[in-house]
Amino acid sequence: MSENKLLVLSLILGTILTIGSSAQPGGPEAEDLQRIAEAIVGQLDLAHQEAVFGALAPNIGALKHHAQRVINVIEGKNGPAYRAGAGDVGDGVGVLGHLQQLREKIRSTPLAPIFMLGLDAVLFDINAALEQSKQALTSGALHRARFALRLSRALVYSARGSASDPVGEGGARAILTRLNAGR
Repeated sequence: MSENKLLVLSLILGTILTIGSSAQPGGPEAEDLQRIAEAIVGQLDLAHQEAVFGALAPNIGALKHHAQRVINVIEGKNGPAYRAGAGDVGDGVGVLGHLQQLREKIRSTPLAPIFMLGLDAVLFDINAALEQSKQALTSGALHRARFALRLSRALVYSARGSASDPVGEGGARAILTRLNAGR
C-alpha cells in the first residue's frame, strides 16, 4: 500500500473515531443528564412502593391514601391532581417534571435519536399509571380500586424498567445505565 493511501486511511479512521466520540456529551452536561435520570428512577421507585402499599391496604380509605401519594409522586407539586394533604414522599418535582427536564436537555444533544423513543415509552407508561391511580381514587368498591392500583403499579414498574433493557424499548433504568456508560 502506498504511503499516500495509508495517510488517507489514517485520516478517515481518525475522523470516524472523532465523530463517534463526540456523540456523547461530556462534563457538566453529561452529569446533569445523569442527575435527572437518577431522579426519575428514584421517583419511580417511590411511586412503585406507594402503589404496592395501596394494593395491599386493608380498606378503601388506606388504599385511596396511597393512590393519592402515587399521584403526588408522579405529578409533583405543580400537578393538577396533586393533594398536599396526602403527603408527598417524592421530591416535589415529580416524575413528569423530571421527564420534561430530561427531554428538553437531551433534545439538543447528539443523544436525542437514541433516547427519545425510550423517554416516550416511559412517558406513555407513567401517564397510564397516573390514570389508573386516579381511577383507584374514584372507585367506591375496594376490589375495583385495588385492581386499578395494581395496574398502576405494573405500569410504574414498566416505566422504571431494567438496566439491561434496550433504551428504545423504554425503562428509566436503561436510560440511566446508558447515560452512566457514556453512550
